[in-house]
Amino acid sequence: MYKRQVLAGDIFGASLLEHFNWVDYCVWGEGELPLLTLSKGLAHGTPFFEQDTPGLIYRKNSIIYNNEPQEAPSLDDLPDPDYDDFFERIHRLHCNPMVQILIEGSRSCVHRCAFCNERHLSRKYRRKSSTRIVAMLRNLSIKYGCLNFLFTDSELPQKAIPELCTLIRAENTDFHICADIHADNPPINFEWLLRAGFNNVEIGIESLSQSLLTKMNKKTRVIDNLHALKRCSELNLTFTWLLILGFPTESQHDINELNRNMAFAKGFQPPMDISRFTLYKGSLVHENPAKYNLSLIHISEPT
Repeated sequence: MYKRQVLAGDIFGASLLEHFNWVDYCVWGEGELPLLTLSKGLAHGTPFFEQDTPGLIYRKNSIIYNNEPQEAPSLDDLPDPDYDDFFERIHRLHCNPMVQILIEGSRSCVHRCAFCNERHLSRKYRRKSSTRIVAMLRNLSIKYGCLNFLFTDSELPQKAIPELCTLIRAENTDFHICADIHADNPPINFEWLLRAGFNNVEIGIESLSQSLLTKMNKKTRVIDNLHALKRCSELNLTFTWLLILGFPTESQHDINELNRNMAFAKGFQPPMDISRFTLYKGSLVHENPAKYNLSLIHISEPT
């Protein structure tokens, strides 16, 4: 029986089908509904099911069709993630690696940083209720005997942190949780996170130059970034952060300002990484290259 080749989870679907004839289908956007419809259509041999499958990119008579994606109706109604195969393999191999269970509390992002394509992957920001998130923590920790969790969210929503942390603490379980947070969280939120078992947070800082933060379309200020570093240090809340260099339109003035302000961060944990700017499809930089003094070049496949 011919096995169908399906790729999911990215925004390059149409070009993948153009360049790789062994790919039959691509799913882009949120995958629950299209993968379910696709699986049923293939299993039952339903005619013309492709055109009714949201978020499906497919080839028919050498023509590539690209269906608009469709969001899952409610994130709270989605089932818990299933990691059975992963944990069965660990037990079968008799290994005991340091495992973190991935958990999703929201999709997309409320911000639109110029270098990021998060909102292109999932257009509308939505989050699960705090009650649903805590239920997932409880269910997955019991099912897999693991208390280490990593949130895949672009950031924990600031307004939900007190409620979420209160419910996590009520579980009376020694969770070890990692998550991304925004730098301009109110001071009390850092205490909530520490009390609830968030033993590592990554702070979305990216720069200590105000002019560069503005160019990146970041809504935080340098003082917010420094305050986040200070607050985590005071509480002994383990944190990581990084700097982005080489952003389009970056100037010597930006670098000079960054160097001056780094002196104020001297007493804190240094950045985990200093990364070069990476262009992502669907980001503001990609969508508006002229604004950032860029020329996008299409590289054809060799014949």
